[in-house]
Amino acid sequence: RPLKRSKRRWVLDTIRITEEDNGEFPKKVAELGNTYNQSEENHIEYLISGEGVDTFPEVGLFSIDRKKGHVYVNRKVDREKTQKFTLRFDINDITKPGLADVSLTLDVDIEDINDNPPKFAEEEYSMILQEDNKPGNTGFRVNAVDNDKGGTPNAKVTYALVSQAPSSEDVSFSIDSKTGAISLKGCLNYQTTAAYKLIIKASDSGDIPLSSTSTINVKIEDRNNHAPVIVGKTNLSGKIPERNTNECILRIKVEDKDSPHTPAWRAKFSIKSGNENHTFHIETDPETNEGILSVISPLDFEDSELNSLLISVENEEPLFFCGQNPKPKAEPEETVSVTIQVEDINDPPTLTPVTIKVNKVEGVGPQTVLTQVNATDPDRREKFLKRFTVAKDPGGWVTVNEETGKVISVKELDRESPYVNNSIYTILVYAIDDEGEPPQTGTGTILLYLTDVNDNLPFLQSPYLEMCDDMKKPPLIIKAADEDSDPYSGPFQFRLLDAEDKINKNFKLGESDGNSVQLLRLRLLPTGNFSLPFEIEDLQGLTKKETLYVRVCTCTEENKCEEWKPSTVTLSGGAMAAIGCALLLLALALLLLCCCISTSSKFKDGCDQDSDGNQTLIKYNEESGGALIENADIARMVLSNSTETGQCNVKQWMPVNPNPAIHRSHTLNVSRPITPNPAMRRSHMLNGRQSSRSRMSRDDTLWMSRRVSNASLIRSRSDALEAGILRMIAGSVDKTISSVNERAEERITHEPQIYAFEGLHEEVASFDSLNIESDTQLDFLMDLGPKFFMLEEICQTSFQPDEEHTVCE
Repeated sequence: RPLKRSKRRWVLDTIRITEEDNGEFPKKVAELGNTYNQSEENHIEYLISGEGVDTFPEVGLFSIDRKKGHVYVNRKVDREKTQKFTLRFDINDITKPGLADVSLTLDVDIEDINDNPPKFAEEEYSMILQEDNKPGNTGFRVNAVDNDKGGTPNAKVTYALVSQAPSSEDVSFSIDSKTGAISLKGCLNYQTTAAYKLIIKASDSGDIPLSSTSTINVKIEDRNNHAPVIVGKTNLSGKIPERNTNECILRIKVEDKDSPHTPAWRAKFSIKSGNENHTFHIETDPETNEGILSVISPLDFEDSELNSLLISVENEEPLFFCGQNPKPKAEPEETVSVTIQVEDINDPPTLTPVTIKVNKVEGVGPQTVLTQVNATDPDRREKFLKRFTVAKDPGGWVTVNEETGKVISVKELDRESPYVNNSIYTILVYAIDDEGEPPQTGTGTILLYLTDVNDNLPFLQSPYLEMCDDMKKPPLIIKAADEDSDPYSGPFQFRLLDAEDKINKNFKLGESDGNSVQLLRLRLLPTGNFSLPFEIEDLQGLTKKETLYVRVCTCTEENKCEEWKPSTVTLSGGAMAAIGCALLLLALALLLLCCCISTSSKFKDGCDQDSDGNQTLIKYNEESGGALIENADIARMVLSNSTETGQCNVKQWMPVNPNPAIHRSHTLNVSRPITPNPAMRRSHMLNGRQSSRSRMSRDDTLWMSRRVSNASLIRSRSDALEAGILRMIAGSVDKTISSVNERAEERITHEPQIYAFEGLHEEVASFDSLNIESDTQLDFLMDLGPKFFMLEEICQTSFQPDEEHTVCE
């Protein structure tokens, strides 16, 4: 079958949609067709998409009948929100994949209706006009906008003035119908009407015109259209005492109809005539708007008793006139005449001349007439007598005759006095009028010029100078001065006085400028102080001898001597360490002394008296089967522990005996004896084990009971205890020597030590293995209860000290 190509075409009615259409929805607005459906009617469907269908704005506004191709609008449309929609149409064959034809895109315009009135930018406007605003355009305009389709009568806006309040024949407003510009006709008068209210309307040109209104509030600002008027022009006058200043003479009151406290209301005063000497001043009171007339320069009754002034007033803002063109000349200024009367008071005397210059040579002595002052009374009506007195005389050099005014010296005149400035001594003299009311005083000045004489010797400005020990440093500058003036002072001549020719070996004078001279060093000098005899001669040949003190020193980088430092003593590290060690040794010595005192107290308080119950020596150096302490270090450690805890055993205070066996027989409680040789140690081990153990238990019990019963006798035996300590020390020395000899013999032979077999280990431990702690407390033995009372009585009655072996007495 041959293929046949067919042309496909869309068929679509014009889509017309009017905004705000209230018809029944959905409403068919167009029919869509395509030539493809002529043969495949049952297999095709129409599709629609785009704005108003499945995309913003207005989703769901349009729909289509897929079989028939009818296009529907589902609700009314507002053109002011969306003016145009772009739709896309497609045809689909359900039996075939893909679209049956190309897509059709169509723009749908919404037809406008006049549904929007013009709207002003503001519901209420505010406009400010100056009172002197000229008639015509005010420069203010309004604007209204219509949201209907532009370029159509529905959007064309015209303006109109609806009303004006208050209405006036002299003042009226209008508005341009096209531009909305506000115009003024007539002259504004703030005093008559200060505000207006205008109602304006904006309308469109639709078949049924729509309109809206707005309000314009017009505020008038006052301007100067009223000149100030002086109140009470006649008989304006004032009085003031002569020589008074900064005093108010008169207040001039004015009236102005313009708004208070504005430039159009504030008055501005000026003095047109009568103030050629600038004696008077006038200013405006900012609160009352009055003119304040005052005197700024003293008035003299003798010169003028009356003063006439012409004063004018105007506003700060220029005066204007409305409705006349060209502008007329301003009205004549408001003026007023004021008379000021000067009151006569007592004038002070006037010294003539006020300043007197007197030339004198210094050195003039007392009682010399220097000058004479004269005074007159300027009062015309009444003249009073006067007297003179000195007002200022810093050096107390002069006095003045009260009647004649003669000035007489009372001291010698000295030009070099600190009260003289540039050869001038100033004196003030008073001429006093005591009889006038009020009393007055006139002042005169005497300038006493003093001529200098050569009455002062030259001198060094600084007799103490410092010189660096470095030869490269610049020389010293020696400055001289003379209290006299030229030609009795410099230039000076300088000389070093060296009668013994010692100074010239070290120093010499260099260049001089007349007022100073260089001091040069000829060789390197040690640091220290040097005294240089010096002579200075002035221009007239007067000389003075002085001593210049020069300190040679080590200088800093700024060519200044290092500061003197007080003598100090410092210690080296070794010295400090030695002092520290000495203090430490002193502390240790004090600590050792305290320990010795404490130990002595323990011996006195804790030493047990020897038990003499059976008056026989008991041998405690045997323990059947017990182990001997072969290590001397352990024995010494046990002995030391016993001593520290305050326990006193027989070995500590036993008498010195050359026989080692006797020493061993007196050892109690703490350790086993150290036998002097192996044979003796073995003999001890062969003794019966059972008898030794029972004897030890019995003796220990007896020892503790006697310690409790005899505690009251311990403190009374201090003297015997001290003797026992000395014997204990001697015994310890003998024991140590014996032990050393034994060990020396053992080291020489190097034979193995043989010990006897002592059997298996028993549960009962040897006393040698017991460790008596230093903090053991035996206070519980002081109160053992009633069972031990009888034993205590028996021990006390049967106790008899052994004179040979007891040291506790």
